[in-house]
Amino acid sequence: MILLLIIAALAFSFGLRAQHRQGQQLSQLQDKCQAASQQTDTMSAQISQLKERIQVLEAIVTDKGFSVEQEIDNL
Repeated sequence: MILLLIIAALAFSFGLRAQHRQGQQLSQLQDKCQAASQQTDTMSAQISQLKERIQVLEAIVTDKGFSVEQEIDNL
């Protein structure tokens, strides 16, 4: 009978430890997920800015008044 109580107490203890570890792992994963989400948002904003800059550069380059050869000759 005492042996059964000891086994039950040990099983309960191991169960609590496992549950605590799982809680810690879940918390760590949530933190990593949040950090990755923030990084994704930052990178998306940077990509949007770069796209806008490319559009401006494309507009400059395709402008009929723009001539690389003429600019080089003027130097």
